[in-house]
Amino acid sequence: METAHWALIAARINIQDIDESMFRSVLAGLLTMSDDGVLITDLEHNALACNAVFGQIFLVDPAEVPGMEVERLRGYVYPRLKDPNSWRDQIEEIYTSPHRVHQDELELVGPERAVLRRKSGPLFGQENEIVGRWWTFKDITREFRYQQLREAVYEISTFHHPDPNVVCRRVTELVGRVYESAAILSIRQDDVMWFREVANMPPGFEQLRSNPLSESFCQFALRDRKPLLVQDALTDEALRCMNVVKAGFRRVLSAPIMNMEGEPIGTICFLDGKCEEVCGPADVEFMTVMANRIATEIERERSYLARTAEQRRALEVQSIQLEHTREVLEAMNSAFEYLIEEPSENEILEKQVDLLYGLLGFRSCALFVVHDHQAEGFIRTEHGIEKAILTGREAVPITAVVKNTSVTTRREFNPNSKLSALLGDPQHLLAHVHHSPRPLVLVLGGQQLSELPESMISTYLTAIVEQISLVTRVCELQDELRDAYHVLSQTQTRLVHVEKLSIVGALAASIAHDIRNILAAIGLECSLGGPAEETVRNLQKQTDRFKVLSHRLLGYVTPKVLAREEVDLIDTFERATSLLQSQMRISGVTFTQNVDAHLPTIIADSHRIEHLFVNLLLNAIQSIGTTGGRLSLVAKVDAEWIRVSIQDNGRGISPEIQEKIFDAFMSSRGDGVGLGLYSCKQIIDEHGWKIEVESTLSIGTMFTVLIPLN
Repeated sequence: METAHWALIAARINIQDIDESMFRSVLAGLLTMSDDGVLITDLEHNALACNAVFGQIFLVDPAEVPGMEVERLRGYVYPRLKDPNSWRDQIEEIYTSPHRVHQDELELVGPERAVLRRKSGPLFGQENEIVGRWWTFKDITREFRYQQLREAVYEISTFHHPDPNVVCRRVTELVGRVYESAAILSIRQDDVMWFREVANMPPGFEQLRSNPLSESFCQFALRDRKPLLVQDALTDEALRCMNVVKAGFRRVLSAPIMNMEGEPIGTICFLDGKCEEVCGPADVEFMTVMANRIATEIERERSYLARTAEQRRALEVQSIQLEHTREVLEAMNSAFEYLIEEPSENEILEKQVDLLYGLLGFRSCALFVVHDHQAEGFIRTEHGIEKAILTGREAVPITAVVKNTSVTTRREFNPNSKLSALLGDPQHLLAHVHHSPRPLVLVLGGQQLSELPESMISTYLTAIVEQISLVTRVCELQDELRDAYHVLSQTQTRLVHVEKLSIVGALAASIAHDIRNILAAIGLECSLGGPAEETVRNLQKQTDRFKVLSHRLLGYVTPKVLAREEVDLIDTFERATSLLQSQMRISGVTFTQNVDAHLPTIIADSHRIEHLFVNLLLNAIQSIGTTGGRLSLVAKVDAEWIRVSIQDNGRGISPEIQEKIFDAFMSSRGDGVGLGLYSCKQIIDEHGWKIEVESTLSIGTMFTVLIPLN
């Protein structure tokens, strides 16, 4: 009783003038009024007093506790502790340090799981000596649970991962860990709930991956679009017969997962048999937060998959388009290369049909020359090339395209026509080749590829038609040029006719001249019979000259629509200078290049600006001649412009010619056509740029292209 007496003194209660009976009443009142469990022990661990709350916590009669043997009392305490071994070690440690004030938390198991905050401190006697210890046990289960849920919410809210699957798995595992129960993330597909993620599944259920909707608690959460909390399914007639209940899963909390349209698509739930552990609004709110996080991740996954699929489709389409572009360009280049052989009109038409066969997915190809009411040409199918003549009504589909000048292309479906029979397909596309020597109609039949949009086919077709027009026109001009030379040798009077040749005629003369020079050089090289390796190198030089010729020819053709795209100027310079290496070696030119490494990209037609710089560089090389000289390309960026300067130390340009240098047919060279700088000015104007020229006779010339930065 002395220790209990001093317990009251420690509580700052004045008991000097009360008798023993009053003392007992005060102590009993204090113990009874406390909401916490209270225990008072002496220094030998013997219990001196406790209250009813202590007895309720540890399932012992409080009246029997005072005087109870230490190990017997601990026999009541141990079964309630989740970790009794740790508790025993702490008790011994506390009693070996009498002055120690201790506080910790105890997790209880048993019929009513709880978390207690335990406090302990020394009791002092009259002489300030330690005479015992006081213990309090406060139930903080609700507070602990709230804290646990808050920490879990914080954990998942600060967890991020690029893969939504990882986040969904983390949420499911977190729910299973918080409730120490089975946790399932289910997605509904028709009448089945498919388990996307599972955690803490009990033995025998690890491989379970789906559940019929009718046998799932989640059906009610999906139906009502709100969380479902079932504390004990055996108390509900509608639930007790479900297989999941018979399997022992009597308690469940299921929260619906909603999509962006507000429709339920699945649930996140935990389920177990712990009916004695009561869930409340905090648990419902927690599971709702988990469902919302999963909904966010599923939407992120859906958006990612949609974007990925769209990008994949775009890449596939782009790949197909690039492949078709490559095939079309190869066919066009082959047609230009064929001009070296100086073919006749029929030969060039037959070659074109053969080159265009199979392009853009068309199974057949034809090219007809139209005159009067007749169409004559060549048809290429899987069976080979054959000549075809259509007359009268048979030629109407083709002659109609030529007569209707407002229509460039049109599609037809005529299974009964002779043209369809020749092509082997009733559906075909017809295109009028404008500006050719004679009216030409290109026919493509039986397209199979659906990946190409109509706009892309139209773009390709426009390029093909212009190429056919240019090739046939050059072919005709070559014929005219041969005839003109023959006539000029017979009579001087035909000179007037030659002088009236069109711009294209002059261009053809220049091309034919260059082609003959190249062919003559090739023929001479072959006839010399020198070492094979040297002959091949020399032939390659002549081939490079022809590439420059073809490149220059394309530079003269103005596109209907500029194909603007992002262009790397450094790459453009590399292609242009690489193309002219042979000409530089032949002329003995020393070339230097000083280009800003941080040169920005521009928006332009890459092919047109490549023609621009090829013509400017070629013009400089021709100005230097064959005696050797210096040529430089400098590209710098200032506040407003990208300045690209091409400078040579050639013959220079006189002041009177400088004013007309960009006019058609204006050339300072006797053998020049005067279209190179003219085409350069066209390209400059098309892009909205500027070009400047500085030149001094016998010193050299510098052309500067000004490209605006904005």
